[in-house]
Amino acid sequence: MSAGESKQLDSALLTIWHRDYSSRVDAFLFGLLRDRTLVDEALQSTFTKALTAGGVVQSGSEKAWLFQVAYNEAMAIRRRATIDNRAIQKLQEENRTNDAGTESQTQPLVSLLQKETIQRVRLAVEQLSEQQREVVQKRIYDGKTFRQIADELNVPIGTALTRMRAALQALQKALKHDSEIR
Repeated sequence: MSAGESKQLDSALLTIWHRDYSSRVDAFLFGLLRDRTLVDEALQSTFTKALTAGGVVQSGSEKAWLFQVAYNEAMAIRRRATIDNRAIQKLQEENRTNDAGTESQTQPLVSLLQKETIQRVRLAVEQLSEQQREVVQKRIYDGKTFRQIADELNVPIGTALTRMRAALQALQKALKHDSEIR
């Protein structure tokens, strides 16, 4: 890559890639993951990477590049799911070794911690800019695709993806900072 060459993909080109390949990449990911939520996560990550690093892809190889990125994202999600499942199994085994009295005492604590976490996330979302909050609302709470969000907001799909990426980074930073304070 030369010094003048940008890694970021032009948003108009990203829109074309999304239009031309998103349904095929989605089907490919569903074949790998078999879970709509995980497929949506992988698809979003794929096109976010396309936006941030797709500028170096040679013309004519964008389809292969997108499918390779999608495959890598799906495998990363599978690895995280395996790690999460192991952690859950370990917690379940630990809970089974506890007596019934201890389990009944920990359940309210778990419920309280979940409610507290939900409240922390809500507060962090409220701290986002209006544009970021709008994209997060439409994507996560309303379950809309980035194409639908871009159409509703009358912005290019790359802009919607960029706003979501910035929102996720801001949320991660806010929640990490919040947990460090505790």
